[in-house]
Amino acid sequence: MEAPSPTEEQINTNDDLQITPKTPTQTLIGGAIQIQVAIYNATDSIVSAGRLRAQGSKRRTGETTVPEIRPDQEVEVVVTIPSSTTMTLIDLQDEIRYTFHSSYYIQKVPMLVFAGKLSGYNPHHEGVPHYNILLFGLAGAAKSSFVNSATTCLSETSKVVHCAAVGGSSSHVSQQLARFILPGVNVALWDTWGLTMDTYQDGIMSHILAGQLPSNWQMAMTYNAYKNELEQHQSTSASRVPHAVLFFIPHSALDVHDQTELIARNYRTVQHLTPLVLITKVDEVDSDIRDHPLRSSATTEAIRRRAADVLKISIQHVHLLVNYQSEHHKDFEIDRGIYAILEKVVGYAVRNYNQTSPRPSPVNSPSAQPKPAPKLRPTFHF
Repeated sequence: MEAPSPTEEQINTNDDLQITPKTPTQTLIGGAIQIQVAIYNATDSIVSAGRLRAQGSKRRTGETTVPEIRPDQEVEVVVTIPSSTTMTLIDLQDEIRYTFHSSYYIQKVPMLVFAGKLSGYNPHHEGVPHYNILLFGLAGAAKSSFVNSATTCLSETSKVVHCAAVGGSSSHVSQQLARFILPGVNVALWDTWGLTMDTYQDGIMSHILAGQLPSNWQMAMTYNAYKNELEQHQSTSASRVPHAVLFFIPHSALDVHDQTELIARNYRTVQHLTPLVLITKVDEVDSDIRDHPLRSSATTEAIRRRAADVLKISIQHVHLLVNYQSEHHKDFEIDRGIYAILEKVVGYAVRNYNQTSPRPSPVNSPSAQPKPAPKLRPTFHF
């Protein structure tokens, strides 16, 4: 990962002895943190050797020896903050504090540094390059916004990423099946058009679940109209089969009878994948959640219980989602909440995939190669 641009929150207390750490190497939550640190002597005097200390979450501290530094000289050292077996996601802090002699430096650290667990997942199958996560739920429930938030969380940039179009109303912003491969991990998010009384009436979800549809399949299309073209690519359907589902519900829909019936009926079509249910737009009734997405309140717990009752599932499968909205730069707390969701749903995907993993890929067998497809109407992205 590239070092982030300096911010006002990165404080160097001594201009004569400048401490400049690079972004730490990616690690697990609670894992050891290794940082390469440059120290520059801008004085006319020799700086004596000493100990550089780096303090991370839960006051874990690492130390290393810094040699003597001559005037106008820079040295580089590596310091390691030790691992902790008791560290949790909630314990993480967004800064590392460095001290060397009289110099003091605070480095802001992105949530991405602690996302090593996600980076380690791999389907290890030639025909399945990614774990596929299906985003399904009511129209206007912030599915596309989640794509942007998840991409931002795992991106090396310090700015909020916009790769999916978003709206904010109950109308259809997404009108096609769209695949978004998350940066740095073997995970693909499949965004879908919104669930309404009029959509998903033709059994199209069964084709999505079977991996039969390409990533640019339009909402208005029907399977039978393109059946011949689609059958040309059935040998690659395993690469598109969803391994887990995120099911999106705006909190306000839980108070509308017709909506709850629609939600419960369509939830059952994907229930075999144990969907993780995300309640969205909760900041409309609890503004504090934007500052602390993982902190519960009486209001948010009541909403979670209501969703669990509607779907007849355990409340443990119901989470609150806080997406990026008007922010321009990364926010550690929002990323923390997004990461919690990603870690859990990818865990579901790995479990489901291992239980139903496909047979070895037949791509090396000439007889198993897909037949040349006729010119498609339109060109599909398989």
